[in-house]
Amino acid sequence: MALYTAVELEAGVYAFDMDISYNGISNVWGEVYISSSAPVPGEDFFGDQQILNVYNAWSCSKIVHTGKATATGCDTQALPGQFAVDASGTYYLVFKTGGNSYGTSGIVLDNWHLAPSDADFSSQNYAVSLSVDMSSEPLATNDTVYVNGTKHSSGTGGFGDWCGNCIAMNDDDGDNIWRVDLNVPSGSYEYKFTINGWESEESVPAGCGVTTDQFVNRGVVVLADVVVPTSEYGGCAVQQPGGPIDSQNMLPYFQFSLLCCGVNKCRKPLVLHVYGEPALFEGLD
Repeated sequence: MALYTAVELEAGVYAFDMDISYNGISNVWGEVYISSSAPVPGEDFFGDQQILNVYNAWSCSKIVHTGKATATGCDTQALPGQFAVDASGTYYLVFKTGGNSYGTSGIVLDNWHLAPSDADFSSQNYAVSLSVDMSSEPLATNDTVYVNGTKHSSGTGGFGDWCGNCIAMNDDDGDNIWRVDLNVPSGSYEYKFTINGWESEESVPAGCGVTTDQFVNRGVVVLADVVVPTSEYGGCAVQQPGGPIDSQNMLPYFQFSLLCCGVNKCRKPLVLHVYGEPALFEGLD
């Protein structure tokens, strides 16, 4: 299930956080995204960028928590919850969760807060880890997978300026997952995976891509060290452990009013109880 709210943002850097409590969660995950496109009921959603990994019972051992969502320890970014937008407009803040067990008392979310941040990302470099699952794409012994993408706005650094064979990936362990680690300046980038330079290129689905003119590419905003979730070649990010989402039984996206001081007028706080059933809202206007 997922929840979202629309917010009007100016170009700049922002910080998101909320209160959260849970006890004994198992096989569940929860993430926060920001996107310039609204979610569509019945369809999965990846947004323009994931801004916070709130909880994940597979990759994070924190199964009991009461406090700020940025303090669960499940997000490995240097500045969890912080993000930048490079253009003013309407954006959608989305909380998405799924899994099997929401613990002994459910998951309670409260006091969602979004405000401008004074963090300075202007002149720093960060580590970016990319990976792609090539299991569905037959490769010859001598084939190589590459990353091709935009350069930094300063004109130097970034994802190779679509050069073809500048950034080679590797599959040293032979598991069909090709990987590469980059060190790039902070900023927004578009990219895609290709084979043997430009001999073959993937078609990125619009549902998890960024459309520029007639081209659909992958997108990432680098504000801290980031590990981009593994994607299938020509597909979206591989589904979290626990099985694929059943689109026939997906709950709709619920819209709510966000406590948003410093961006929009402050509103009454939201209390959300998540039990794997339709959400119970308290404290809404």
